[in-house]
Amino acid sequence: SGICGAVLIHCDYEIPFDDEGHTIADIEFDRPAVCYGRMHDCVYSSYEDALYQAVLYLKEHGRQRIAFAGETLTSDKADAFRMMLKRLELPVDERYIHISSLRFGQAGADGFQALFSLPEPPDAIICGYDYIALGVLNSAEAADIEVPRELAVIGSDNLRAASAYRLGLSTIGDNHERVADALVELLLWRIAHPDAPKRQITIPA
Repeated sequence: SGICGAVLIHCDYEIPFDDEGHTIADIEFDRPAVCYGRMHDCVYSSYEDALYQAVLYLKEHGRQRIAFAGETLTSDKADAFRMMLKRLELPVDERYIHISSLRFGQAGADGFQALFSLPEPPDAIICGYDYIALGVLNSAEAADIEVPRELAVIGSDNLRAASAYRLGLSTIGDNHERVADALVELLLWRIAHPDAPKRQITIPA
């Protein structure tokens, strides 16, 4: 075929590998493949510094109970959130870290319900991605909780849908142009160096 290689956009750990570490794209197309994620030849968005800035901002603005609402596929962001709390010498209370089995807005609603059932609900929630944040915002509105006076909400990924929310949404943005450039450069490098060791490129959010 005329295919020289493939860029795979996927959620972490969902691409199947054989015993030698080849992806399904390598096997079926017999062509090099690079991934957006954390495995194989890959480009990965790092949220550590951005989460640090988000937690620091909330702390400096008087938020005392900062929570994280995510789902199964945002466990890496939850881990980064824990790291940033420790870095800022804040307590890591697992009650304020909710990982839902649901996705998108339902995960946000689920997280809101769980976090606001605590004796002392959070006064800020950082969300695994923007659709989760929108679910949190809708649930807060239904519960007559005023955002941002009573509850600060920060999303992640800077999706276009977030900007359409009537109250607005603060969000941590991916550097999409740098990620795309890095993916193409990595694929071209892999085509030219098929036997070289696997590479991982990290792009700060």
